[in-house]
Amino acid sequence: MFWYKNIILPDGINVPVVNMSGSPVIDVLSNTLVVNRQDTKAVYMQLAEQITTLLRGEILKAGTALPGTRQLSVALQLHRKTIVATYEELALQGIVIMIPNKGTFINHDIVFSSLQSSIDEKNGFPQKAKFQIPHNRILEIESRKQISDYVLDDGNPDGRLFEGEKLGIGFSGVFGKNYTNTSSFLQHILSRYISETNHISVPENQILITSNKAMNIALITLALLKKDDVVIVADPGNYIINMAIQQTGAVLKTIPMESDGFDVGALEEICKKQTIRMVFVEPQNHYPTTTILSYAKRLELLRLASQYGFFILEEETDSLINFQKNKLPSLAALDSEGVVVYSHSFEQVMRPDWNIGYIVAPKNVLDEIRKYLVYIGAGHIGLAQHIVASALQSGGLQRIIKKNTKSYLERRNQLCQLLHRDWSQYTHFEVPKAGLGLWLNFEWGFNLSSFAKKYGNEGIIIPNSLLYQSRKWIAMRLGFGKWNEEEMAVFVEKGKAYFI
Repeated sequence: MFWYKNIILPDGINVPVVNMSGSPVIDVLSNTLVVNRQDTKAVYMQLAEQITTLLRGEILKAGTALPGTRQLSVALQLHRKTIVATYEELALQGIVIMIPNKGTFINHDIVFSSLQSSIDEKNGFPQKAKFQIPHNRILEIESRKQISDYVLDDGNPDGRLFEGEKLGIGFSGVFGKNYTNTSSFLQHILSRYISETNHISVPENQILITSNKAMNIALITLALLKKDDVVIVADPGNYIINMAIQQTGAVLKTIPMESDGFDVGALEEICKKQTIRMVFVEPQNHYPTTTILSYAKRLELLRLASQYGFFILEEETDSLINFQKNKLPSLAALDSEGVVVYSHSFEQVMRPDWNIGYIVAPKNVLDEIRKYLVYIGAGHIGLAQHIVASALQSGGLQRIIKKNTKSYLERRNQLCQLLHRDWSQYTHFEVPKAGLGLWLNFEWGFNLSSFAKKYGNEGIIIPNSLLYQSRKWIAMRLGFGKWNEEEMAVFVEKGKAYFI
């Protein structure tokens, strides 16, 4: 036998409530609610989910009064606090209404009807759009599932070397500074850091904080490039950067790499024939060859930019790990004309969720780039800014960079020794002075695709993006950052079998 009663809630909502004489609800709950002690999920969450399931199956109806917490705890032989937590969780989700001195009731607005059930029984949200969409092949980057312990890469850092507790983070020190927000404080700290490490004297208002290198490139190219603008890149070059540039509608033209950087003479010949909008360059550690742009070519590139009116996009993220005692000044440090846009990130030493990037540029250029940052809603990096600001201020991040550089130097030397010993018959390379990758050149006639396939049969995966086989190159980009000596020995030894 049922009886109905309207209960007026504090906000004036009139909720019909159903009670069951003889309290069959307690029998239903005591016979259906089961606690799995092996489950890592909290007991109260297990109970809340099971009660919700009973609602979906219409075993419990909207408006039903649930048993008191003491009564249900006795029936289930659980602590009363567990039942209280269960009801509070259901109330937080809006599934029940808890009324003082009255009880706990299934919210009348929560209706899991047969209509809802029929919707749930469908195949879910459509997987394919009804209408045709453009297929963007430019941004197709090889994706490979982790099907092996050994998937080679082009120079990723080793997350095992990250020691967050040694960053020296002190948030109270960050919040206590006399700055309007953390961004301005981080700009202040970065201005000093950039001056000390790169000898670039830059005002705080000419530093734009982002989240990583990819965002830097996307923002810069969106702000400065338009359809059919000509952008010069090196050959071979950074394929991901090239795809990002092409996505803007710009036209890529390549110039060859030489032993001291790309051919600036070839660049000038192009400039004489057509208007150039931008040159992309990684002067401290060119990807993929690891070549360093000579000082003379840096000066010549700046002269050409001033004479022919193009921007230089200088990317230095991959040279954060630097093995040289003294490195050449960046183009931004040498720029007196306002032609360089400088991009950098800490992703070689920071956790991805703690990383930040930054852009240095003339103020009017930076103001334009900032519009796109605000437009996409990425103007507030939040916790990452706090972490990096405090870590730089304390010197903790600088210490991590120094320590990791030493570790990566050992790994670079170990891999070079292994390759000299086991692969030297077919390969040669220059020892890189920065970054986390090698550029291996193979003898002419060597079949890289066959090599990668047979290597894969040994459990070593070589993504196609690491292989450069053409009329100009038979080479491979091989990262050493994430491998320790034992791991390197495994994939070098397995590769040696192919050469025999």
